[in-house]
Amino acid sequence: MESVGRVSVPRRRPNADVTTPIPDIRVPASALRLPPTVTTSADGTATLVLNASDPSNPRKYIDGQIYLVDFRVPGQGNHARSPFDYIVVHVRDTFVGPQELQWADIALIMTQYANLYPVMSRGLFDPSQQAVVDRHAKVLRLAFRAQLGTRITCRSHDLSASKRELILSYLDAVIAKEAATTPAATLAPTAPQSLPERPQEPIEHGGGKTTAARQFTRATGAPMSRDERFQ
Repeated sequence: MESVGRVSVPRRRPNADVTTPIPDIRVPASALRLPPTVTTSADGTATLVLNASDPSNPRKYIDGQIYLVDFRVPGQGNHARSPFDYIVVHVRDTFVGPQELQWADIALIMTQYANLYPVMSRGLFDPSQQAVVDRHAKVLRLAFRAQLGTRITCRSHDLSASKRELILSYLDAVIAKEAATTPAATLAPTAPQSLPERPQEPIEHGGGKTTAARQFTRATGAPMSRDERFQ
């Protein structure tokens, strides 16, 4: 057993039947086009325009393809630059969602999330299960609608905008169906209630207690307060 925080997760042996090879990157080369050189302006900056097209799913079980763009000044060798001086480009596969959306259309994507984040699928909820996704539709919609750069969530990893919209469309449909089938809570009409009559204070002197006290102090010569002197 492994203990993740307060959640005990059973340790699983690696699946020996998995023989899928690690896919190559940077193929096909035709899916990313760029100029051979760019020229800096007087302030030392330059703009590099990249043009991408559909790579046609070369990595099969992973969306799109990864390209590394090497950049250096003319004559600069490998020893005079950082080995991490690359521009990493993720070119997404072209994807058009179906008109009639079903759970089967997003099941593979959600199953990949469950496999990629086992702490979430074993300790919180399993996104590979339709009933679980439907039950947490509002929470998942909040996560998938989060703008990239403000809230980094699991949906931002290897997920294109078109596939994210597919998942959001499914979640919106689940939420709308639930709202349509759940009776709205209503309050039973009640008769207007009248306020109880305000209790009246018995007054023995015209003008109430304040006037009576002021008259008493003036008649007896008792010292008056500052407020009473200016009444």
